[in-house]
Amino acid sequence: MNQKLFIFLLIVILWSAVIHADEAVTAGVSPDNALLWRLEILMEDINTAATANQGTKIEKILDHAAERGAELEKMLRWEKTAAAEKAAEKHEKLMSSALEKIQELEHKNTEKEFEAEVHIEEAIGMYLGQMTTIML
Repeated sequence: MNQKLFIFLLIVILWSAVIHADEAVTAGVSPDNALLWRLEILMEDINTAATANQGTKIEKILDHAAERGAELEKMLRWEKTAAAEKAAEKHEKLMSSALEKIQELEHKNTEKEFEAEVHIEEAIGMYLGQMTTIML
């Protein structure tokens, strides 16, 4: 029975990610629901690790960071400090990871990576705009 529940939750999380890909960033499962939040993080990590294209990988990391930012805002609004700290820590780790990946692309300096870098800079601009909206 547990395996069926796990598969169902996995499908729900992946489907919701596909449906909401072009929408504004919202907090999905929040850190105050520890089990589902960890499952969501695990699925995001697997999805990101399975992505071969570095530019796409960075975009996914930034999307996940934006969601952690929305979760942080939600937890602060609900005055759940411990859960907010979890979201903030994960957000910081994701942003550090994105920065490392960007620096790796800069060192490769091929035309393909340059195009990816331009696309990433656009994604970062969108991310910063979303985070500004969330934090206001």
